Amino acid sequence: MKLHQDTSGALNTVTGYGPDYVDVNLERHETSVIVLPGAPVREWPVASFDALAPEHFAMLLDPAPELVIFGSGARLR
Repeated sequence: MKLHQDTSGALNTVTGYGPDYVDVNLERHETSVIVLPGAPVREWPVASFDALAPEHFAMLLDPAPELVIFGSGARLR
């Protein structure tokens, strides 16, 4: 899938990332987060990949997203 930059100021935009953070709209987040286009960024109560459970993914189904991009860390899992 090819992603293209969108410059809409009304939507959340990932503006940076690193090994232990993601920046959304220039605001740094160092915990797991749920980022939807037009909603406030929410904390996602997952401390590690190994702690994931089905109920964590159920939290993603409420807005019925068309696409989910899941970052699992520095290595492919």
